[in-house]
Amino acid sequence: TNFKSADYSALVEQSTTVALGETEYKYNYGEERDLLIPTRTGYDFMGWKCSVSDEILMQFPGKYYNTNSVTYTAVWERPTLYVDPTATTGSIYEVNNKQYVYGKNLFSTITDALAAAEEYYTISLLPGTYAEDITISTANITLAGPNEGIPYNGSRQAEAILSGTITVSANNFTLDGVKYTGTKFTTTKTLSGLSILNIISAAKVFALNG
Repeated sequence: TNFKSADYSALVEQSTTVALGETEYKYNYGEERDLLIPTRTGYDFMGWKCSVSDEILMQFPGKYYNTNSVTYTAVWERPTLYVDPTATTGSIYEVNNKQYVYGKNLFSTITDALAAAEEYYTISLLPGTYAEDITISTANITLAGPNEGIPYNGSRQAEAILSGTITVSANNFTLDGVKYTGTKFTTTKTLSGLSILNIISAAKVFALNG
């Protein structure tokens, strides 16, 4: 999803031509205006990224300078919860200038994160050992370790190690980038969209229906 400054021509007027061929635009109303907020299933809208400044904006500026047309592109993020096995009450984990607070969007167990997760959430696991049996009962969940996207024989960092059983009863579950030392990964019924990617695991632990 994107738009160009010209798409908001009803709101802006070209006022003056200045040095270096830059063109100044400003709002007819002389103030910043809120931009439209688009929606996309399974994602949070973070703002509009400006092709000139790389700023992510929720408001169209009162004025700006540009040498060419300016394009604003929607920035999306999948809702994410973090799990740190060492987290306790009061813990805060910060990534990409965003804080994750214990008990809200940071948890010490995968089970607690799954209880808080809704459809289309990503649960991101920090390195450590997770000695718990987990059940995936919500559709479109991604469980991602520190080595998400890195092959089992690639250059991997410290692992999130899952040592309990994993039971899946919902469609479109993705497990990516963890080390699995448990003895049983199973589904309760025939499911669609099950993806197991970039896993280090012993053989013959996956008992899948369908």
